Amino acid sequence: MTGQELGRGWPFLIGRGRELGYRLLMAPDFLVRSGESDALFGLVRGEDETLRPQVAVLDEPQSGALCAVFHVRGVWRADLDDDAPGDAPALDGSGRPLILVFGFVGRGSAVTDLDERDLDLAWESARAVYRRFHRDELAFAGVSATPFPLRSTITPHAPGSVAARSVAAEPPRTTGRRSRALTSAAFGALVMLLVLSGVTAGVIAARRGQRVVVPALTGRTLSEAQAHLRDADLESKLIRRSDCSDDLVHDQNPANGARVDPHSTVTLTVCAPTASGR
Repeated sequence: MTGQELGRGWPFLIGRGRELGYRLLMAPDFLVRSGESDALFGLVRGEDETLRPQVAVLDEPQSGALCAVFHVRGVWRADLDDDAPGDAPALDGSGRPLILVFGFVGRGSAVTDLDERDLDLAWESARAVYRRFHRDELAFAGVSATPFPLRSTITPHAPGSVAARSVAAEPPRTTGRRSRALTSAAFGALVMLLVLSGVTAGVIAARRGQRVVVPALTGRTLSEAQAHLRDADLESKLIRRSDCSDDLVHDQNPANGARVDPHSTVTLTVCAPTASGR
């Protein structure tokens, strides 16, 4: 590591798609070369608003001490298409909100006073990469990120310390979509500590205050609808109609897009079983 690298930040991005689960979409080039990029994986779950980004110092990688500054936030349709409405969330194939983690990593130093412009630069890189991933998830290849000069105040990192906390920033500037970050300071610290212990996104089950979005079920077969509800941690209740004979869901309550507590019941209106037992 050179002295020049002490004042640089590398953007990173973790996210999931309409069909694929969480994966590292963009990682610092030096972590890709050393095979240590998984040290950043796992910063997902939770839907609490936060006013401050999170910062964590990782003392373990062979590449040297790292300082990660990051947000956990939802994806909005306007993030994927400039002409889309700014208040509409982007959903996966099961109707759940898409969530990503973006930020930047510094080497050999800790951020003590965050300049929000550094996160702005990281977000622009992350959004461009996520748009490519969203267009074709199966063909997407991870991006190796190059550094940019940091404007934030940094101090050399003292070896032997591992910490996770929220970081003070300049007075908030309204930036629209990024103000919708989806984690709390305490939750972000907890998640980063789990990452430092080697816990990945798939087993982080703490969902403090999380609500789920009811998927679109009308027009699906009953088995498909119930599978989507299970994926969204929701239950089903059936109302049978006698004036039809297909195997489709004719109505649902609550409607598609409603936010409800996990394990809530969604009522599905379907046809009564036929004489053949369907």
